[in-house]
Amino acid sequence: MPLFVLSPASLAHSALFAGYYTYLGTNVMALRIKTGVMLGDGGAGSIRDAKHKAGPSDAVDEAKLKRSIRAHANFSETTPFAFFLIFLAELNGAPTSLVHGAYTALLASRVLHAELGLKTDDVLGIGRPVGIVGTWLITLAAGAYNLNLGYEPLKSFLGFK
Repeated sequence: MPLFVLSPASLAHSALFAGYYTYLGTNVMALRIKTGVMLGDGGAGSIRDAKHKAGPSDAVDEAKLKRSIRAHANFSETTPFAFFLIFLAELNGAPTSLVHGAYTALLASRVLHAELGLKTDDVLGIGRPVGIVGTWLITLAAGAYNLNLGYEPLKSFLGFK
């Protein structure tokens, strides 16, 4: 066990984010196996398993596959940058409670976006706008916090003191 850890909150929360990311990816994989769609989302140009026998639920399952692919991709597109900004804040002395709060709010926003938004039959569920706006606000707040931390040192470095 290390004697000194620079970012304990980031270490703890990274496991939660990794778990949810893996869960989203596993959903995609399971639906690919169920639908026989090995590449693509079931639409034109998709590559299917030659052994897959079409069934009555394929259309419904392919719609679920499309939503699951999008949920996984949206998590991949938005989460790493926000996570990195919070990590930078923690490394530069942000209060631990603020860091834990930011990570918790970010994960909650991403789960809302996927589970109560994209993955529902009505992809316009309340979770989708709440989740993305929450993610944007956390990203902006972390960026602003980091700018505040680095503004004076940057001025000094540039000779504007």
